[in-house]
Amino acid sequence: MPTVVVMDVSLSMTRPVSIEGSEEYQRKHLAAHGLTMLFEHMATNYKLEFTALVVFSSLWELMVPFTRDYNTLQEALSNMDDYDKTCLESALVGVCNIVQQEWGGAIPCQVVLVTDGCLGIGRGSLRHSLATHSQRSESNRFPLPFPFPSKLYIMCMANLEELQSTDSLDCLERLIDLNNGEGQIFTIDGPLCLKNVQSMFGKLIDLAYTPFHAVLKCGHLTADVQVFPRPEPFVVDEEIDPIPKVINTDAKENPYGEDDNKSPFPLQPKNKRSYAQNVTVWIKPSGLQTDVQKILRNARKLPEKTQTFYKELNRLRKAALAFGFLDLLKGVADMLERECTLLPDTAHPDAAFQLTHAAQQLKLASTGTSEYTGSLALGRSHVMSIHVEYYGRKLKPPVHSYISELAADPPAPAKCAETVAPAELTA
Repeated sequence: MPTVVVMDVSLSMTRPVSIEGSEEYQRKHLAAHGLTMLFEHMATNYKLEFTALVVFSSLWELMVPFTRDYNTLQEALSNMDDYDKTCLESALVGVCNIVQQEWGGAIPCQVVLVTDGCLGIGRGSLRHSLATHSQRSESNRFPLPFPFPSKLYIMCMANLEELQSTDSLDCLERLIDLNNGEGQIFTIDGPLCLKNVQSMFGKLIDLAYTPFHAVLKCGHLTADVQVFPRPEPFVVDEEIDPIPKVINTDAKENPYGEDDNKSPFPLQPKNKRSYAQNVTVWIKPSGLQTDVQKILRNARKLPEKTQTFYKELNRLRKAALAFGFLDLLKGVADMLERECTLLPDTAHPDAAFQLTHAAQQLKLASTGTSEYTGSLALGRSHVMSIHVEYYGRKLKPPVHSYISELAADPPAPAKCAETVAPAELTA
């Protein structure tokens, strides 16, 4: 579960705090001390969780985007500048934008808001935002509740007596209510000092960032696991029986058989799912290299492997056109032409003919024109087969001239079949 830390850097956070026996601190120093404690705890127990740091006053700024590097987060705490008045609404709008851009609206997120309880003044203050909450249009809605599952934790750099002297506590509690009650407000117990700030952030850690250790058992196998976020307690309604007492089945017969010698498992789906189809995957270079090598191996065994050669060729051609990998078609065509020139004198003449025919078709498809690629994407592309008469070891003379004409002016593709058809050979 990602975390967004929202730090108040308005002028009110620079108010001094007198601590006996030490130099003068500001409230932002106390807040940075508490956040450092939180980051150190998360670096030890939640190394795989992402955390972002946002600062705000009248405007907001993303200081550190979502990261697992907690050293970067701690360094950013010491590089924060002081700005103008407080505007909590703009900070909450910034949180919405950051989380939705990075995680969408379905991933739960925890928001830790660190402020001194000052609500700002005038237009843009929290009092003004809450007073106009019910008068807003949908396009200018208040950012709470967040458009994603969330918990809002408000860490106040002030004690309870200070907040109760004004209406600050009531306004902050209203924020929790607007977030569907998901969250909590933490205040400093007693005077403002480092020890009490540590105690306040310790309560947050105990509530939201304590590791949940459990034991996963499977038969005689056990393993220690850590679950995050912690499972929340729930109350089972006694009026609802969670376990059905009667299970209805539409089976016409006992699936195990009369003697329990037949098992219905594994269940066979009625329809073949799309993810069960054999698809061409070229995520790694080795996958593409393997497919090209299959074509070359079958090319060297022509004409015995003609059917397998065209099967692998059409599979690569279809995938390359679907991916827009036209340079691959040109490269494979050059390989086939090279294989044709390396054929030994004892090779069957049909091998050279099939290699030349296949290379021509790949070059036509590599042009990228809709005439050869657009229709294939719809499964209607077809290259017409060529009928060749073969006598002994020579091609009939009229066929030689036809092949030369074909190389100069290839026929247009038909629009009924699906794959590159091999050239037919009649002995």
